[in-house]
Amino acid sequence: MIINSIFKNLYKTCVLFVCMQVAFADSPASWDDFDATTYQFQAAVTATVDGGVGSGDVLAAFAGDELRGVQGASVTPSGDLAFLMQVYSNTSSGDEISFKVYSSADNAVSDLNETISFVSGENYGDAFSPIVLSASTPIEGCMDSAASNYNPDANIAGCCDLPCVDV
Repeated sequence: MIINSIFKNLYKTCVLFVCMQVAFADSPASWDDFDATTYQFQAAVTATVDGGVGSGDVLAAFAGDELRGVQGASVTPSGDLAFLMQVYSNTSSGDEISFKVYSSADNAVSDLNETISFVSGENYGDAFSPIVLSASTPIEGCMDSAASNYNPDANIAGCCDLPCVDV
């Protein structure tokens, strides 16, 4: 019975791996250009996102604005979907790593609230106990400070009322 379960999970993983090209096709194009070979150090991150992970979802890791890892969702030994990714750096420790997730269901990228302090060789979560990342609450509104209805808390661009300018 256990061997049957292992083979089912292995089969699911293989199918998902073959479909990765499809998963990455809809994520931001800049995420496709990531080259791990330019980095000297790595750490493993196994994570889920509060609210669930879909088969076409993609997780990306950043140090500031620099992409440091990207991975599509994978099937864990328990049969759940999670992100089993490597995060990269050229320093052995100290980089503050933040995350973004592409949701294929929503066709949108969300900033995630949690960060990790990069340490080469560290394992952040595992397949049976992944770290849980949470998305910021979406607040639609005007993000242009020159507009009369500017909302400094907005994280999703909405309509803005801008003053007319005579030319």
